[in-house]
Amino acid sequence: MADTVGEETAGTGPATKKLRGKYTTQACVQCRQRKLKCSGENPCHTCVRRHRNCVFSDDRAVSEFLKQARKHLTADAMEGDVSIEARVGRLEAEMQMVAQKLQTPRPDSSHYSETVDDVDSEITYAGETALHTPAHAFTENVQQIKERMGIPESIDKSPRTVVSPQMTLHDEPSVPSQVQVQIGLRKLPFPDQQLYNDYLDFFFDDINPCHPCVNEAAFRSRSERMLARREVQKNETCFLALHYVVFALADILRDVSLLEKRALPLGRRWYKHADDLIGRLKYSGHGDLSLLQYLVFEALYLTHEDRPNAAYNIAGLMCRLCFQFGLHQQSRWPEDAHTYGRHMKERIFWTAYFVDRRIALSCGRPYGMNDRDIDVDLPAHIADKDLYPDQPLPAANPETSSIVYLTCMIAFGKFSGEVWDNMFSAASTTQGFDARQSEMATVLDAKIRYWLDAVLPSLPILPSTFTPSKQHLRQQLLVSTRFAQLRLLLRRRLMTSLTYAAHDAEVSGALANDIVRNIAQLSEEATQPSSFRFHMAAALGGALLVLSTLLYRPLDGIGLQDSRDGFADSFQVALSLLRQLATGLLAARRIMEDLKDITNVVSTLITRSVTITQQSPASMSTGTNVLFPYTAADFAQQSGYPYENLMMDDATNYSMDSWTEWNDFMAVEPVGPQGCGAHWL
Repeated sequence: MADTVGEETAGTGPATKKLRGKYTTQACVQCRQRKLKCSGENPCHTCVRRHRNCVFSDDRAVSEFLKQARKHLTADAMEGDVSIEARVGRLEAEMQMVAQKLQTPRPDSSHYSETVDDVDSEITYAGETALHTPAHAFTENVQQIKERMGIPESIDKSPRTVVSPQMTLHDEPSVPSQVQVQIGLRKLPFPDQQLYNDYLDFFFDDINPCHPCVNEAAFRSRSERMLARREVQKNETCFLALHYVVFALADILRDVSLLEKRALPLGRRWYKHADDLIGRLKYSGHGDLSLLQYLVFEALYLTHEDRPNAAYNIAGLMCRLCFQFGLHQQSRWPEDAHTYGRHMKERIFWTAYFVDRRIALSCGRPYGMNDRDIDVDLPAHIADKDLYPDQPLPAANPETSSIVYLTCMIAFGKFSGEVWDNMFSAASTTQGFDARQSEMATVLDAKIRYWLDAVLPSLPILPSTFTPSKQHLRQQLLVSTRFAQLRLLLRRRLMTSLTYAAHDAEVSGALANDIVRNIAQLSEEATQPSSFRFHMAAALGGALLVLSTLLYRPLDGIGLQDSRDGFADSFQVALSLLRQLATGLLAARRIMEDLKDITNVVSTLITRSVTITQQSPASMSTGTNVLFPYTAADFAQQSGYPYENLMMDDATNYSMDSWTEWNDFMAVEPVGPQGCGAHWL
């Protein structure tokens, strides 16, 4: 027995207890996670047998990551509403946190003083490249999980050029065309450097001068700081969305291709990202001034995409946010009267005011801001190129400032409000054009003419000390034709009733002739990428309608028979320009559709040199109610307006994601005389 015990203790016999084998001081990541014995070799026996990647690491974060990943996969599997993409996104986010730890050096705490700002200053241009890490162990492990789930690789491992935060956006480095920005767990496509610069240059050269609610220096500086980070911060959501709606607006305004060759309106892809980013923020009443700027340009984008219903609704939200932010009452602002922030609030508010009045009038609906609720000074005539957020306000320079044009459009907005209140609102409208409305039209027309004769000359839209630029010429024409359109609107119901007298016919004909002549002077703009094309179409549409009323009936009874040839010439020029615009501009095509019945009839009358009374009424296929659409500005007063088409029992089938084809898009927003929104009002 003693011998037996001795043999067991010595461990020499076959029945003896085995001694502890060779002990390894470090296990691989896989064995450590699964609590398996590791041989300590690289690769270890267990990983070779199980066909796994064998990785050794001294950092405990590796096993912690894998442990957390396993927990999340298990928890997500128990939640039925968590998609595979969401699970993988969570894993990738945790992977980046661990990767950062591995790449960060571990100096002694006695001399480690790097701050968060120091770290941020070294982060390169925010794009998908910021997610790449040399720690292949994490990417390989996550890739294995993706392969098991049947998810393809989402990280592009191709080399990318990055932009340092010290580099200005105009240095134009070699940036690839496929760039992404990340906000939260979402990665969104973003223009490459060249396209980004093209978008901003077009925006600040063409769009912003007519809607000057964005300061170029502040926008570019803030944009550079935002894009220089690894990830866009949550508090920059509205500002990032502003980028995307600017891209969308620039795309749709620069596109001069034929409508038949477009699958969808250009700019839709950027607008979808902008709308997804904003989400419910525009309904919450919370945000910074970037949210208001975003709504201004979202309303303009929807207008140019010929979606007046949506544009009117966004304009309403824009007005309510102005009230909620307190922009309508300047006495509630900070006391400092000469600050950059105060000046920009004035610019943003009055731009929103003008956009609201313009869209409301074109849609034939009440505006959102009442003048009695507004107590805000007009902005100083400061040139935007001289304005910087970190410097004192520069001196006013009216000859180079786009605020002069904004001042004119504010006056236009005030007059358009008076025209609506006194001529087209529900409380002021009666059937036909009665004596009270005729008197009111005369009074309002006199007020507009006084402003044009006494106030407008004091506003230097055209500079006197240097040659006017193309933008100056456009803005001068915009001012003159918009006020002419407003004066025509005063007499529209009378003119389309064909009961007009000599004075009204003479004034309306002269205004229509002036509009066509002024537009024709810039006819080359019809095929050039700019926002001016849209105004050309709207102005020509209003002039065409009035000229049609003058050519539809004989003028010898009111002593204007000698003016008929001049009206006919203007009609043909306007129709030719509008047809040219309609090849590539959706709004122009809609106007052509609205007016096709009356323009076809009038064109025939001009060719045959007859008037409607010399032709049998029975030969006319349609009556005058159809021939002259939108005789009333308010759609509630428009004969035969199909409100039931707007009140759908089930609107859930209409979403942006479902607009995959042009026909689907057109079906959501009806156009033509049965549509809602006549841009040529």
